[in-house]
Amino acid sequence: MLCISISNIASLTAMEIKGTLGAAETAFTLDLRSRSGSPLLLELLLDDPAQSLTKLRVETEVGDAGFLLPGLEHSQTFLSPFYTPGIYPVTITVESEDDVWQRKLEIGFSEFIWGRDNFRFSNIRSEYWGILPYSKALFPWAEKRFGIQNPEDRILLLNVTYHIFNGRIGRCYAFSGSQVLYVRSPELLPRYYSKIYNIRETNISVQTEMNMLQNDIMYDHFMVNGYDYTIKQDLPALRAELTDIMNRISLGELVSIGYFNTQRHHSLLVYGYISDPLSNRVTLITGNNWGVEHEENLVSKAVVLIEVNLDESFTEPRVRWIDPPNSSYRNADHLFAVDVKDTYEHDPNVMAALISDQHALMKRAEKALIIVEQASEAVLMDEDGNKTGLLGRSATNEIDSVDYKQVDDTHIFEFPAELSLRLDFTPVENDYTDEFETDCSVYVLTYPVVDGVQLTHSETYTGIDFPKEGTFTLQVTPDDIILMNEMNENDAVSNEKER
Repeated sequence: MLCISISNIASLTAMEIKGTLGAAETAFTLDLRSRSGSPLLLELLLDDPAQSLTKLRVETEVGDAGFLLPGLEHSQTFLSPFYTPGIYPVTITVESEDDVWQRKLEIGFSEFIWGRDNFRFSNIRSEYWGILPYSKALFPWAEKRFGIQNPEDRILLLNVTYHIFNGRIGRCYAFSGSQVLYVRSPELLPRYYSKIYNIRETNISVQTEMNMLQNDIMYDHFMVNGYDYTIKQDLPALRAELTDIMNRISLGELVSIGYFNTQRHHSLLVYGYISDPLSNRVTLITGNNWGVEHEENLVSKAVVLIEVNLDESFTEPRVRWIDPPNSSYRNADHLFAVDVKDTYEHDPNVMAALISDQHALMKRAEKALIIVEQASEAVLMDEDGNKTGLLGRSATNEIDSVDYKQVDDTHIFEFPAELSLRLDFTPVENDYTDEFETDCSVYVLTYPVVDGVQLTHSETYTGIDFPKEGTFTLQVTPDDIILMNEMNENDAVSNEKER
């Protein structure tokens, strides 16, 4: 049992428990967290403004430890009371000269060791795993799993996927899901790797399988199982998800979870929790996938603590990222576990029904859809000069009938197909080539009604259509689609499309 006591420490970002002692109701605060892999190392900070606390004791089924407190305003203790993964009742006792305060908690964790069970590379843009633009990962998956090659079907599927992503594109489910798979079934590791951490980012076969798993998980959870992130997650639903997560930990499993709000959609790997039944709060101990070469198992910078408050009287957001990198991750509207399966079913009827429904919705509403991937700017403009989209670093929304969504460097526009609009966009240049190259792609799908007949226009433009740096213009009307370079608007890449 490792025990370390330190004084004069700044406040922790952790589960906060308020307490009082003595006739004068002397208040203190206990902050509790763990940022380690297994076995968990607990960090306890006592904030004692009156400097009246004298003893701290932590008791578990496998041992207990007592500390004499230094009589200072802040004192911090590191304690490793666990030997093996499991679920442990923990009792924390704080004493003053004339009173005793006690709190009963439950702490559980599965086996997860930093530097062994995590990837050494990060869920960020990379030339090795190619998901930017995301169509690079989605289209090969759709063709391999379902044989989808039709451009219109691809565009509609891509649109659905980007709306699931929300504000950022990543492979977070590929990371959390692959860790679940490899820890559960180490025989799935390539034979020349003894642990996940040894896998190199340059291993294209592993990266390809991770891309496939990313889409398998999203397809299974959101399309096959029909998880609806557009409906508010109420307290019973949140409680059920948290119970499921904690039950999986009790079975020694790692758990891939989704963390979703209107701005962000992220996945993390849960391997432990701290539960305070009295306050109906649980702190999930999770591994993130943003950094590189995290092999520090006692205190890892990649640990993320998620607090869930299940108290019925609580009125604030119930799911909180305790120390978020920015405000967009502070709270989640949805928290849920996903099933990481050894094999997934890919029923072509399910996918066909999904795409058919999307076709029907677009046709019935007489809509037009434009998806611009890998563009630093993308703005729609009407005949009066009103604009909607991203211009520079500022988003503008002057055309009421246009719905605009940005996901990283991807821009999605939906509007009535009867409109005639001009799209100006600037492709992002690849930063790993000497000459100008871009992964920018533009997908256009419209269902206008002309002379009483509903037409379908579909067009796809890729990097070869943008041979030089600059801004390009796309004219979209009920009658045609024309792409041209702003430097020479008479040099049209594509003229009037067949109807």
